[in-house]
Amino acid sequence: MECPIIIDSHPNDLPLAQRILEISRSDLMVKFFRYWSSCIGEDGCVDRRNIDPLCMKEFLPCLFMGHREGKRFRYDLVGTTICEANGRDLTGMFLDEFIGPAKYREVFPMFEAALAGNAVYYRGQLSSKDRSHIIFDRLSLPIRYRGADGILAMNVYARPGAASERVNWGYAYDAFTGRETRRFQFERVL
Repeated sequence: MECPIIIDSHPNDLPLAQRILEISRSDLMVKFFRYWSSCIGEDGCVDRRNIDPLCMKEFLPCLFMGHREGKRFRYDLVGTTICEANGRDLTGMFLDEFIGPAKYREVFPMFEAALAGNAVYYRGQLSSKDRSHIIFDRLSLPIRYRGADGILAMNVYARPGAASERVNWGYAYDAFTGRETRRFQFERVL
């Protein structure tokens, strides 16, 4: 089966894809965004049923998918690279069970922005078992899933962070116009 990666699948795809590439420096993330764009239906939304896992084979280890349950976010599918980086399988867990209440209050607004229909780019950090910090970039994209608002997201893990690297910041963009709608900034550095 041939899987289309349509560069101009949406009139505003290219500017936002270019912005993602500039920020993340990840060709794979741009390719993921372009595939998501190619799945936009006639109603202007990406429905989970329009996404073909066979077309996303190269992305699957780096992806997670989930949905809103009340005021919480549940991980429904989590790729192996994400599970390995976090030291456990997050499938079926709620976000607040995984990161704790303080961090949850900090990062959930970014999940809410994606659930509201924005493309959200975020650079963050994980503390690994050996206490080093792993920098990651995340692109969260809105999907319709199980009759509710959902997210399809990709994490790209970089390297142990340099002492002065700025992390814990992000941008939300209208997924269809490419216009920046919100900035997220936390005061921590590595």
